[in-house]
Amino acid sequence: MDLTFEMVKKNTIFKDRHVLTELKPPGGKFVHRENQKKELILELAPLLSSQRASNLFVYGVPGTGKTALMSYLADELKTHATRDGVPMQTVYVNCSAAKTDTLILLAVLRQLSPKHKIPKAGVNRSTVIRQFLKHLKDEALNLLIVLDEIDMALKSSGDDILYFLSRVKDDPRVRTNVCTVIISNDVKVPSYLQPKTQSSFGRAKIVFPRYDAAELTAILRDRAKHAFCDGVLAGGVIQKIAALEARSGGDAREACELLYACGKTVIATGQNQVTLGVVDSAHKHLESDTLLNVICLLTLHQKLLLRALLECPLPTSTSNAAFSDYLSLCHHAKTPPLSRRRIQSFLVQFDDANLIASQMGYDKSLGKKTRCITIPYPKEVVAKVLARLR
Repeated sequence: MDLTFEMVKKNTIFKDRHVLTELKPPGGKFVHRENQKKELILELAPLLSSQRASNLFVYGVPGTGKTALMSYLADELKTHATRDGVPMQTVYVNCSAAKTDTLILLAVLRQLSPKHKIPKAGVNRSTVIRQFLKHLKDEALNLLIVLDEIDMALKSSGDDILYFLSRVKDDPRVRTNVCTVIISNDVKVPSYLQPKTQSSFGRAKIVFPRYDAAELTAILRDRAKHAFCDGVLAGGVIQKIAALEARSGGDAREACELLYACGKTVIATGQNQVTLGVVDSAHKHLESDTLLNVICLLTLHQKLLLRALLECPLPTSTSNAAFSDYLSLCHHAKTPPLSRRRIQSFLVQFDDANLIASQMGYDKSLGKKTRCITIPYPKEVVAKVLARLR
């Protein structure tokens, strides 16, 4: 169909498509996150009385509502503080972009003093710390610092920033009441911290578990009633999307993305309803696009290993068989192979990135434990990826 801007503009599919892409849910209704919301409120409420609040660890896999809920509660804190006349500021830093303590403190300072000119580069660590401490000594306020994806900073430059922030309030000259919340997708974050940092930072932890199919169904229904016109979604569509995403990781963000893709598919094909067949089509398209984008970022040897795994004729492979097939492809490509240990690390990375599904099991023929590997994608997607790899 010849699609035009006018046709898309006049579509009768979406009522408000942005509801499916916004971080916070409509009306601030966080479905199946009531317990986490209560825990966070209890921990952060002392700030509204200018009292010390505990530093917090917030854990959970991607798409489980950590950042959205924390952002919502930070806004609520500011609203209540303004109403009650409590001096309050909240700052948010994504540590995937600011991976050192200097860059993190610079980002915090820019939000605390937007009018103050702070250079983007060429500032040493001691200068930034001095400016930050000066601000805390000059201003009597309650400060909430949210550090998202903290594992990126910890892996890159260690835990100095957390130790520093945890000890700031012990300085009698500091007038600002500081509370730090760190958010991570990596449950191994405590292992990146030195014992002194763990002791100083505190033990308060709030876990966001994966969503199951029933929970994703409730989330999608809540968003869909705001996003789509009446009668657009056929029966069973939301349940099917929820089941698909629950199996692949319980990511609410990806579930909303698939529902949005279904709406766009209907508009592009001139239909007037999202059916189960549309869900299948949109799901395959998204999976294929995701995989193709990921493999473009792989190194040569990672591509060779992935090709070896995808070309395996058996439904389940092992790390030993994968290494053998990888060696054959290296010989064919006239490329010196990497070590077995390096290939094992690639398999772990592939599993973390959902390129494969694997678990440790016992191989009787080898007489030892090995990694059992399956490919969690339809044959059509695998064929498309293999064509690109070759």
